[in-house]
Amino acid sequence: MNTPTTPKILRPQDCMAMVVQNISVWNSLRTNNKLSKSVAAQHNADSNAVSTRVDLMAGTTLLKQIKSTESDLRDVFKELSSPFLDGGYRTCTNVIWLNELCPAALPHGKMREPLAKFNSLADEFSEQYEFLRISQDALGDLHDMSKYPDPATMRDRFNHRVSMFPLPSGQHFSDEFFDDAQADADQWRAETDDFVKTQLHNGKLAMYDRLYKPLNNMATKLHADNTKRFAGTLVSNVLDMVEILRTCNADGDIQMTSMCDNLEDALRGVTCEALRDSSQLRVETKRKVDQAIASLPTLDIL
Repeated sequence: MNTPTTPKILRPQDCMAMVVQNISVWNSLRTNNKLSKSVAAQHNADSNAVSTRVDLMAGTTLLKQIKSTESDLRDVFKELSSPFLDGGYRTCTNVIWLNELCPAALPHGKMREPLAKFNSLADEFSEQYEFLRISQDALGDLHDMSKYPDPATMRDRFNHRVSMFPLPSGQHFSDEFFDDAQADADQWRAETDDFVKTQLHNGKLAMYDRLYKPLNNMATKLHADNTKRFAGTLVSNVLDMVEILRTCNADGDIQMTSMCDNLEDALRGVTCEALRDSSQLRVETKRKVDQAIASLPTLDIL
């Protein structure tokens, strides 16, 4: 007779990690002290009250495109992770790390296109930089070659990296760390675990808040019953957010799983075209969406 095995209870540290994304983009803005003092004098202002900056790449579109792609990378990273600490530190599941964010996965996952575009634009800008820094006619008399970095260093000023760190745990502190304060060691370990638990809970609430936005938009459009306002993404925006919640639900939170299941059931087979054609479907879908909004745990603080 086989003895039934007890399911292993996973701690957050067993299936989640802290992740941070670092993106560096060369900043072409430089403070011009001489110009700042001149502007201050013209307006009878204290010289310390005025700071004037000059764009060394005025009129160059490549840098703007790189910064736009940087924003795309940050959006994808936000989609794949949950808030955790200030300073950009977020959490993700081990599955997301291995399939989307680790160095081997980046060229193949959801970051593939924006990352490839970022690197391609950075290459292109670096190749053209020598010419661009010489031909800045837009700057007129403000053009100063001494303000420009060495072309040989330019490509290194554009970088992208996602780093992963273990999720903190009170057990990470050894007895040696506390030295002679062993009496307080258990309390400090417990406080660390409580802090992590609170931050993970707050991260979940933030994910619910993100779900609220497309849900509320859908409810508002259905309530108005103006079928011309039913954009093609009305339904897909909700389902996309449901998918994100599933991927971020590392510990199998029952409430989050139930919310995702109910929304997928409610919107299965529902399209904008079907909503436009059927008033009964609009009423029924609106009822289910309203139920989902009412069950959101953060409704009282939205």
